[in-house]
Amino acid sequence: MLNFFIGLGLGLLAVEILFRVRLFLMHRDMKRLMVPSKVQKSKLCKGPHSWMETAIADKEGQPKNVQVCRICGFISGTDVMASQEAIDRIEETKKLMEIDEKLVKEFLEKEDEEIRKFFVEELKAGLSFEKIARIHEAGITFNKRFALFRLSREPEVVKEVMRAN
Repeated sequence: MLNFFIGLGLGLLAVEILFRVRLFLMHRDMKRLMVPSKVQKSKLCKGPHSWMETAIADKEGQPKNVQVCRICGFISGTDVMASQEAIDRIEETKKLMEIDEKLVKEFLEKEDEEIRKFFVEELKAGLSFEKIARIHEAGITFNKRFALFRLSREPEVVKEVMRAN
């Protein structure tokens, strides 16, 4: 019986150790892909660089804006270059931010229109403070409404990102 519990304990410990080793290897590979490496002169652009702006962490860990070449990954003002995976991720993030900005603007316009329409109808029917309080308590927050709106537009967002890739 004692052997059973010892075996069970060692088995569980082995699973935990394997999990931690696998997690360490995954993080190491991710760092290799995303952390800039020293400039390799053979990989630099022959012509002018095609710059895009992005934020990277400086030595203190604070974000600072830099220019990164879309083609070779050279980071302006440094002696390092980003990997192709990092460049792809930067471009994808920029595209997603662009789409999100467009969605927020569209949502706010739609929201304003619906609110105006609602209040015009309510004013005609006789609006009171109690009615406004009940409507406010029954409603959902702006963030939840935007999340539902963005979720309804998800197929378009995915299509736009895939087209950008």
